[in-house]
Amino acid sequence: MATDNRTALTPINNGGFKPDQEERERLRTVTAFFIFGTLIYATYALIMAGAQDILAGTAIPTSVSFIALVTPGFLVTLIAPYFMHKIPYFARIMTFCCTGIGGFLMLVFAKQVHWKLIGVGIVSFGSNFSEITVLAFSSFYHEATSTAFSAGTGAGFVMAPLYYSGECLSPLLTMVCTLK
Repeated sequence: MATDNRTALTPINNGGFKPDQEERERLRTVTAFFIFGTLIYATYALIMAGAQDILAGTAIPTSVSFIALVTPGFLVTLIAPYFMHKIPYFARIMTFCCTGIGGFLMLVFAKQVHWKLIGVGIVSFGSNFSEITVLAFSSFYHEATSTAFSAGTGAGFVMAPLYYSGECLSPLLTMVCTLK
């Protein structure tokens, strides 16, 4: 199996690897899809990690929070593919941003549990709506974008619970450090 030495040694002959405009654009696109995957699934995993705290002080079982998380997403995934092609991509991305911000603000500032569960549903709707959007959008780009999105979802599922655990442990660590 022969290789073309001129092509293989191009980075060395040119004084190092300098990506051209097309390669930089590809890297930006792949990075953007990775970030979208991370954000979409981090919101989902963050709510799963905080499900018990969302219902703290009530007799409502934690499974109700999971039902509020899964049901809107299931309905979006079931129904949205029939009409998504009529919605512009900018509107779809803005839907994700607005539902994420609105849902999390509702979770943080609501006092009644039913409003918190509605916030969970809003975040779930936005996450699943944007997942469908980003996966459809990846068809306009090279195959590395769907791989980057998939890798981002894994990163989101790892980062969100770690972030949540760090936020929960922070007051405890502060208290322990001040006792010295």
